[in-house]
Formats: sequence, C-alpha cells, structure tokens
Amino acid sequence: MCRLIVDVVLVITCVCQVTCRHPVVNIGAVFADAEYEQFQRTFYAAISDFNNSSERLKMYGKAMVAQGDFYDTVTSMCSMLESRSFHLLIVFGNTTTVHSVNVMAQYLDIPVIGYSRQADDEYFQVSPNSLTFC
Repeated sequence: MCRLIVDVVLVITCVCQVTCRHPVVNIGAVFADAEYEQFQRTFYAAISDFNNSSERLKMYGKAMVAQGDFYDTVTSMCSMLESRSFHLLIVFGNTTTVHSVNVMAQYLDIPVIGYSRQADDEYFQVSPNSLTFC
C-alpha cells in the first residue's frame, strides 16, 4: 500500500512538472513505528527512481517515525519542518496521527495525503489545499 501512495504522489508531481515553479519538490513522510523500516525504504526508493528518470524536476524526501502521542508527533513534525520547506506531506499511521499532521500542515498551507488502517477500519484523507503545491 505504501508503494501505491508514493507512486500516486510521484504521478501528481510529474503532472506538475510543466507548470511547477519549483525545480526541487520537497516531500515529507510520517510513517507508523511498526512499518517505518519498510515504508521509509520504499519512500526513498521511489524518490531515487524519480530523480534518476527526471531531468527537469528533482525531489527531496525526508521520512520520520510517527511518535506515540499527539505532543510527541507535533514536536517531531516541528523539528522536521524547521529543516526544510515542504511542498507535500504523506502520512501512514493511526487516525490521530493523520489528523495531527493535517492540522499542522493546513496551518502552513502544505498539502497532505494521509492513510490509516486500524483493525477493520480504513481511512484515507487528502487535505483541502492539495491542489496548491504547484
């Protein structure tokens, strides 16, 4: 599932190559602790694949582990956002993590694609400002 969402993000970015004002697109990723190793490898591989095939646009990716509670997640997000200006965030985690990242990102006008799967409940969210990153 992670590869599918990363590929969707990359396709959206490819479509924006023609009109995008940024030669480098910065994508941040927040992954649940249980799947972090697998998801971050997939995320960085997708970024690398894109950069190897694109001549006009380059991507930078930064992945972080979703922390245990809201405060820790917000604190980690602040640290990540201080290091770079992000154009898009993707989130894989519990519903609380998706919502907390989205709240911060909406305030900063950063689009978010969030996916949560808990027990039998699947949740997918695209932030309202998702069309503004290009």
